[in-house]
This record gives sequence, C-alpha cells and structure tokens, in this order.
Amino acid sequence: MENLVPEHLGGIGSRVIYQDGGSGSMLSLGVLDETAGRNLLAWCRAVTAGYHGVDVRDFSTSWSDGRAFLAIIHRYKPQFFDYLKTASLPPHEALEFAFRVAEERLGIARLISPEDMLGSEDTVDSRSVMVYVSSLYDILALSQRDFITGIRHQLPIPPFPLNVDFAITSPPLGSQLSTTSAPDELRALWSEYRLLAAELIQWLRATCDRLAIRHFPADLESMQQQVVADLKRHRREELPTKERQKQQLVRLYAELQSAVNANLLTIDPFMRIEHIYQLWKEYELALQKREMAVTAETSRLERLQRAGERIERECTLLQTHEAALEKRMNETESQFSSTYPMDVDGELKRWLTQLETIETGVHNLFGEVQVLRNGRYIRTEQVYRRVCTIHQRFLELQRRYRNILKIRSLSQSNDGVLK
Repeated sequence: MENLVPEHLGGIGSRVIYQDGGSGSMLSLGVLDETAGRNLLAWCRAVTAGYHGVDVRDFSTSWSDGRAFLAIIHRYKPQFFDYLKTASLPPHEALEFAFRVAEERLGIARLISPEDMLGSEDTVDSRSVMVYVSSLYDILALSQRDFITGIRHQLPIPPFPLNVDFAITSPPLGSQLSTTSAPDELRALWSEYRLLAAELIQWLRATCDRLAIRHFPADLESMQQQVVADLKRHRREELPTKERQKQQLVRLYAELQSAVNANLLTIDPFMRIEHIYQLWKEYELALQKREMAVTAETSRLERLQRAGERIERECTLLQTHEAALEKRMNETESQFSSTYPMDVDGELKRWLTQLETIETGVHNLFGEVQVLRNGRYIRTEQVYRRVCTIHQRFLELQRRYRNILKIRSLSQSNDGVLK
C-alpha cells in the first residue's frame, strides 16, 4: 500500500512506501529533501525538550543511546513505561525496549535494530532512522484521516509528564548557550524562547501544509459545515493565539539580544525571529490562498446546486406534461372509432405538439445533466436516473401516438377502397 506521510512536516510528505502486513510497517523511502528532514528534526526537538539526557541534533548519533526514541514515545504515551527507569538502561537494552514498545503497542515494525544504532556517525544509517522516526510521527502526532476530506490534522504536543523532572537541554538546531557564564535567569529565558519558537515554527510549517490542501468535499453542505467552518474557527481561535505567541517571542528575542551581543548566546538562523517572520508571511499567504480557493469552490458548488435544483424543477414540469398527455390519450383514444363527433386530426396534432415539447425538454435535460457530471455534482446520478425515467415515458407515449396514427391511416385507406 502506498501512502504519503507524514503530511504536516512540510516536505516530509515525500513518497514513503508501506507494505501492509497487518501492522502497516514502513519499509523503504523515496526522496526526503532538506526541508523535510529539518522539519522532522524540529518536531523531535520540541517533543523531547525537557527529557534528561536527550539532545536531538541529527538522525544518527543523537539516537544511539535509545533515550530519544523513549522520550518521543513517553511524551505521547506516558502510561506505557517509566521513563526514568528505562532511560537508565544501557544503550542496547534501551534501544531494544523502545523498538519493542513501538512494535507491540504502536504497530510500528522494526526498520532498524539496536546493532544498527550502536556505531559512529558514519556507520549509522541516518536515512533509515529518519524513516523510522517519521513513522512515529505518523502514529503519534497525526489524527485519524477524515472520511470525507481525507485530511489528517496535527495533534498538539501533550503537556510534559508530571512524573518526569523537566531538564534544560542544549539549544536546538545548532544554537549555543555558554553555560559556564550564563546566569540562571538567562538560561530560563533562553529555554522559554527555544520551546515557544520550536512550537510556533512547527505549527507554522504544519499549518501551511494543511492550508495548501485542495481536496474539498463534493457537496455544498459538507463544504460549508467542514471546510468553511474550519476556516472560521481557525481565524477565531487558532490565529489570535499564535499571534500572541509570536508577540511573546518578539519580546523574548529582544531580551536575549544583550546575551547575543555579549557572546553568551549564538542563535541558529532557523531559530531567529527574522526566520519566524518569514514563516509567518508564508503562513498568511497560504491562509489567503486557502480562503480564496474555498470561496471559489463554494461558489462553484452553489452554482452546481442551483443548476441541479433547476433541473429537478424542469423534470417535475415535464412529468406533469407527460401525465396530462397520457390522461388525454386515455380519455379520447376510445372515441376515435366511435360515432361521437370530434376533430380527430386536430386532436392528434395537439398530441404531436405536446410530444415535441416534451422531446425538446428531455433533450435539453440530458445536456444539462452532462454539465452537472462535468462539475462533479454529488446528485448527478440521481438526476440522471430521473431524466432517463422521463425519457422512457416519453418514448412510450410517442410509440402510442404512432400506433394510433398508423391505425388511423389504415382506417382511412380502407374507407377509400370501399368508396
């Protein structure tokens, strides 16, 4: 089975091949670009922040003692095991424990083994580690796929477990804090900025990916109740919260400038406020494009629904005409051969006129149904079947008219011979 995962890490949605053997294990990897790896690394750092002995800086030696794997699983599933006990295990045992828990409790197959991890940076296959970690992200950090939209939303990182003491770890993505000369106040300030920045960066990238999705529901009601409502909720709830978080980061970053100027702190470019500003601009553009696409799609679905409702009314009108014509045929057909005086030819002409009107209407309906089909209108097949029913009744009325006309013609011919 092929899938694109994860969907919310900006590029980590590169093609990943799964083989469905009951556990949905990830077996091989296509192309992972630099952005995908950096985003996955940022997620790992945000999730493992505060865990003693965990400092994720790459996809090789940072994972060799097993603690990073344990921390990610424990952050989302703290009920699975005691982190402090398992983190004190020797590297081989910690790795074995983490892989066994992931396999038995989360259904993630062992793409790597403890032996693969116990080596130098040159011997550890970082790409295999990245694939394995992306499978953890897919299972732990994403919601179930929406049945209609196919969208999987990123779940918030759970609060730090209460039974684990929070540890101030090294700054992420190459940032450095001179711990020998940094006061506790600076360390606390940097820790606060680091965690907030990592969380906001992750959210901005994940949200941009989510906003870029153009798979919409096929019907207007679902579009309004799901997509349009989700956008309104996003602007009403998520956006103000993240704006406040951004402003808090601006304040914290300004307070850290003195430490940067004194060479107490070196901030990686990807953690600087300028980079966050750039990501925010990309987010605002993605949100604007999403709203434009949703507005356009909603208008298209509204036009389709109006067209579908108009066709339904035309169907009702034609069915009324057919019922009236059939009733008239039943009332007058028996009089054609009787001595009751009536204008037979005039009556047949009126039938023909009504049949031609119905035929033109049916022909137009088939053309309008094709427009609905081209527009992927959700009720196209129901409307089409109704038009086919009207067409079938028209053919029966037409056949009845022609039979009467044939009998009438033969009757007139016989009368002429007798004379």
